[in-house]
Amino acid sequence: DFGFQPGDIVREVNGTTIDTAATLELAARTDTRWWRFTVERGGQIMRQVLRY
Repeated sequence: DFGFQPGDIVREVNGTTIDTAATLELAARTDTRWWRFTVERGGQIMRQVLRY
């Protein structure tokens, strides 16, 4: 079950490496119905594809 949790670190969105909050904001503005996330949680890498 995927859902963002406190402490999660977003590493990648739709192929864009997220290294700053500004980069995440730009990636979030993308007009797409499919979202590919790479998230680090507790030292583990999780990948998820979501359809919106």
